[in-house]
Amino acid sequence: MIKNYILIGPPGSGKGTQAKKLTEQFHLLHLSTGSIFRQLAQHDNNLKELITSGNLVPDTQVVDLISKYIRNNIITVKKTGILLDGFPRTLTQAKNMSKIFVMEGITINVVYIMTLNYDESINRLLGRRVCTMCGANYKQSNNIIKCTYCNNILSKRSDDQVNIIKNRFQIYEKQTKPLIEYYDNQSNIDVIYINGSKDENDVFNQITKHL
Repeated sequence: MIKNYILIGPPGSGKGTQAKKLTEQFHLLHLSTGSIFRQLAQHDNNLKELITSGNLVPDTQVVDLISKYIRNNIITVKKTGILLDGFPRTLTQAKNMSKIFVMEGITINVVYIMTLNYDESINRLLGRRVCTMCGANYKQSNNIIKCTYCNNILSKRSDDQVNIIKNRFQIYEKQTKPLIEYYDNQSNIDVIYINGSKDENDVFNQITKHL
């Protein structure tokens, strides 16, 4: 049976890192709204301003993008399953996504809630380096200069700044956490909590135990 998954968690909890590992090992289709919007922002100043300030892209714009993506990749989704990383981020997005998935005959099976406190979020993101080509994340302390996936030079993300991270974390607390209650009330969805403060291999093992 093909299954579909969602990763939810605050900034720095490792969603992107885990999503990359999971999609490689289990051949899931990986949908990262963050990566998509950062690419689009290169040609859209309004979108760029939203992202660099740490604010969320409007729900209607996000849902429209995801709807098109799902429909354009529906054969792959039904063949391999999908891993949603960074979507949904609000209750409105979740409810609209549910309607889209019902129309396309898709069911979300598992929602992983990755937990991380504010101080750890700040520390991780300030010490993060990112591949601008494939989006892979690395710790600055590991002294890795080039991406181990595509050999691209690593750089610091422009929004990895204390004030922006703080804003993103506060938005998560206010707008994204209600999703947990929403999914908890869905009898056909398993909600699993993952300790995101552990190292990435431990977190990966926590997730795969339930995959």
